[in-house]
Amino acid sequence: MNSSWRSLALPGLLFSLLLAAACGDEGSDAKGDTPSNNSAANNSAANNSVNNSAANNSVDDTGLITYHRDLRPLMDHNCMACHTTGGIAPAVYDFTDPANVQALAPLIVSSVESGRMPPWDLDDSCVEVQGSLALTPEEIGVFSKWMSDGKLMGDVADYVPQEPKVVDIGAERLVNDDVVEARIPVAYAPRADRADDYRCFVIDPGFAQTRYMTGFETIADNPSILHHIVAFSVPGDEGNLSRLAELEGEDALPGYECFGDARVSDQSVIGAWAPGGGVTGLPANTAIEFEPGTRIVLQMHYNRSEGGDGADQSAMRFWFMPEGQRPQEYGALVFIGNLPFAVPPGVNGSEAEACNTVYLRDDRSLPLPPEGTEARDARGNPMAIGETGCVVQDFYFNTSPLNLKLWGTFPHMHLVGRSLKVEAFEFDRGGETLLPKDGSNQCLINSTDWDFDWQRTYWYKQPKELPSDVMVRLTCRYNTMGMENPVQLGEGSEDEMCLGLLYLSAPVPL
Repeated sequence: MNSSWRSLALPGLLFSLLLAAACGDEGSDAKGDTPSNNSAANNSAANNSVNNSAANNSVDDTGLITYHRDLRPLMDHNCMACHTTGGIAPAVYDFTDPANVQALAPLIVSSVESGRMPPWDLDDSCVEVQGSLALTPEEIGVFSKWMSDGKLMGDVADYVPQEPKVVDIGAERLVNDDVVEARIPVAYAPRADRADDYRCFVIDPGFAQTRYMTGFETIADNPSILHHIVAFSVPGDEGNLSRLAELEGEDALPGYECFGDARVSDQSVIGAWAPGGGVTGLPANTAIEFEPGTRIVLQMHYNRSEGGDGADQSAMRFWFMPEGQRPQEYGALVFIGNLPFAVPPGVNGSEAEACNTVYLRDDRSLPLPPEGTEARDARGNPMAIGETGCVVQDFYFNTSPLNLKLWGTFPHMHLVGRSLKVEAFEFDRGGETLLPKDGSNQCLINSTDWDFDWQRTYWYKQPKELPSDVMVRLTCRYNTMGMENPVQLGEGSEDEMCLGLLYLSAPVPL
C-alpha cells in the first residue's frame, strides 16, 4: 500500500521523544509485571479505580482532613508510582514515609495548587483528550484543606490503599490480537560518564508477511533509571539493514547511541512510553502497516541523576491483527514541522512577543515538496536568524479524496521550548496567496507550559474531520534568556525543534 499521504510519516529529521503518557506522578510497570495477552482488557478498570471519599472531602464530625484517611489514598493513586522507593523521582521526594510527606507538605501542596504536579501542560479548553493527568478541583481541595487544617495524620486504621493510576487507552480493543514482545537483547548498564544516556536496540519481529499493528505497552525492567522509550519501525531492505549494522558497530557497547531519533533515514515512530503509560490501543478499526522484514528499534532514555542504578532489560509489547487480516483504515503518524529556523539569544518567547519569524510551505497536494524547498521569513527573505522567540510554520494540504480523520497529536520541542500550539484552518484557493478563512481554525493541541521531561501523545475523545483544503499551523515559543548564541533546528539536546506528529487514518481501498 503506497498511499502518498502515509509517506509523510517517514521524516529524515525526526524527534527525540514521543510519550504516550508521562510520569505526572502516574503509575509505571514494575520489574516482573508481565500481563498476559488479555491483560489489556483486564487491567484498565482496576488500575484507574480510586476511593473517591477524599476527593469528595469526606470528613469526620470534626470537619478536618487527615492524611491516612483522606490524602494518602489520593497520593497512592496519583503520586506513588514515581515518588516511591526505586521510582524515577528524586530520593528526597520519596513519599513512602508519611513523616516525609508531612515535612514536605508546603512544597507538595504548592506544586499541586499551581498545577506543576502532576505535570499537565495542556490547555484543556483547546480540545478534549483521553487520559488527563490533571487533578480535579475537588482533589486539589483535599491537599489545600489538609494543609490549612494543620497537616493532621489521623488514624492509620482509616487508610484504604489504592493502586497507582495507569493510563490505559483502548485496551479493550486488543483482546483478540496477536502479541509480539520486543525486548532489549541483553541487559544494558547506562554509561556512568553522563546523566542522560540515549541508546537504541534493534529487534527483528520475524514477520514473513505484511502485518498490521494495533497497540503497544511497555514492561519496564528498572524504573529507577528508565525515563522513557520511543519505538521506531525501519523497513528491512538492504540499505537500512546495512545502516543499522554500521551503527551497532560504532562502539563495543550493546546497541548504539541515538539522541535525536533512530539515526536511519527511513523510519517511523510506532509507539512510546514513560512512567504512567499503560496499554495503548490505536483508534478503533485503524492499524499501522508492517512490511515483511521490518525491524523494531527501541530508543531508550536512561537517567541516573536522581540516584538510580543498575542495568536494564526492558521490553515493549506490540499487538498485531491476526495474519491475513486488514484494518478498515490505514493509520500513520504524519510528521509536520521542522522547517529550518533559528532563534536569537536573549528572548523570552512570551505571548506578548510577536511572531515575526514565519515560514511557509505551500504544498497544495500531498506529499510535501522534496527536501531543500526554500523557507522564507515573513518579509519573503531567505531564512535567517529570527528576531523574536516565536516561530510560526504553516503547511497547506489538499486531502481529497482521502477523507482523513485526525485522532491525536504529539507536539515536540527541546530544552528551551516554552509553548507549542497546533491549529488547523480551512483556506480558499481563489487567489495567488492562500490565506486561512476567518473563524475556520480548529485547535488541535495547545501546550502552554512546555516541559521536555513530560511530553506525551494526546489522544482525542472524538476524531476530528479535516477539511479537504487544510492549513496546519505550528506556533512554537522559546526562552533563550541568558544564552549567548542562537539556537537552531537540529537533533542535539543543545538544538531545538518545532514539530507535531498527527495520527491520521484513511479508509483502506476496496
